[in-house]
Amino acid sequence: MGQPLYNSRELSGSLQFQYAVTDHTSFGLLLLHQDTTYQGGEVFGNQQRSQIESTFLSVGSRLSPTVTVTIFGGPQYVRTIGQSSVGNSVAGQFQASGGGSITKAVRKTALNLSLQKSVSDGGGLYTSVTSTNATFGVRRRLVGHWEANLQGGAARADTSLLQFASGRTDALFGVFALERPLSSGATLHVSYETRHQLSKGTMPISASFDRNLVTIGIDYRLKAIPLGH
Repeated sequence: MGQPLYNSRELSGSLQFQYAVTDHTSFGLLLLHQDTTYQGGEVFGNQQRSQIESTFLSVGSRLSPTVTVTIFGGPQYVRTIGQSSVGNSVAGQFQASGGGSITKAVRKTALNLSLQKSVSDGGGLYTSVTSTNATFGVRRRLVGHWEANLQGGAARADTSLLQFASGRTDALFGVFALERPLSSGATLHVSYETRHQLSKGTMPISASFDRNLVTIGIDYRLKAIPLGH
């Protein structure tokens, strides 16, 4: 029999600073605080609290008129509070996190590759996890005002940072989307997503599945608020 999913309440805050060194290069600093309380589950106890303090430095540069690169990274301090059925609270520890992306534009087509590793919320299957993902995307302008976006990638959620846990979830996913701007700031989008997910260790029985999702929607921007220069 599987474990129940977790409910979570999160309080977070951040401070971000961006500085343009030149017309083509910028530096950034992000300070992020996350305080999450999890309820439910069995292995980690009825209630557990996770605090994550993150400091990320980023560098973005346009290497040429068609190539843009962004790199970010920094330490994350993770502390878990609360008793579980298989262990006590985990002492605070530092985790190295980071990632980057590169975008190449070729006429009406843009290619993008992104990689990222960081500590994040477990999405109901676990409490906090080390999340690793890689995504490759192709975006192309079609006839008229239509644009097509194709993305594929792989992701992993690992609970090894909790020391007494052994859960892991691996997923492969793909997304195909069509977008078209409408009048008055509205945008029509149609997308199809497929996902294959496998899990090991302690988690709900429904953690391994194949999913296909079709989405049709209209996004509408009420008003743009200028912030000045």
